[in-house]
Amino acid sequence: MSEQNDISVVGTAPTDDDISVVGAADPAQEPTQQTDQAPQTDPTPAKEPEPQQAKEPKAQAPAAPEKYEFAMPEGYVVDEAAMEQITPVLKEIGVSQEAAQKLADFHFAQMKAYADAQAKAREETIAQWTRELKADKDIGGPDLKQNLLYGTRLLNKFGSADLDTLLQQSGLDRNPTMVRFLVAVGREFSEDRWADGGKHGPAGDMTPDAVAKQLFDKTL
Repeated sequence: MSEQNDISVVGTAPTDDDISVVGAADPAQEPTQQTDQAPQTDPTPAKEPEPQQAKEPKAQAPAAPEKYEFAMPEGYVVDEAAMEQITPVLKEIGVSQEAAQKLADFHFAQMKAYADAQAKAREETIAQWTRELKADKDIGGPDLKQNLLYGTRLLNKFGSADLDTLLQQSGLDRNPTMVRFLVAVGREFSEDRWADGGKHGPAGDMTPDAVAKQLFDKTL
């Protein structure tokens, strides 16, 4: 009876401290006796610090010159007034001579590109005006050259070399609006008298001032 009591699951109830799994020791793992153990050491030898490599000194940027000298494209000259204004700025930000020349080259390249674009646009505009003149219903077609003579004679009589240059350089000598005006006025003068019945007398007797007043009397 005593052995059965020993193996019975019914026995003395465990206390609250006995049923906690936290900190419970496994008797099989407990040492039977305490022994002094030597302190463990890391078998891996410590790395020796690598010698620091000497840092190479940074190359100094070229200093700004006392005076900037620029290689100018053909047809350009140095603008001294502009140089006086830009030089302090370039020095303040430490621009070298080489860098300044690169900036100048870029500037001139941009100016050339702009001028080329302007010239191309002018050529295209004049070409368009010429096509419009040839197709104009009043002065164009097969009689265009004959009609243009009316305007040419008017300019020869009342114009000047400066006016001819202005018209040619601006391209207005082919502008349809301008040409139609010159041709119309030239035709009036080719009849010797004005179209209003000749009360102003022969056209050839009129002075340039009188012609201007007759043409523009509504606006003067």
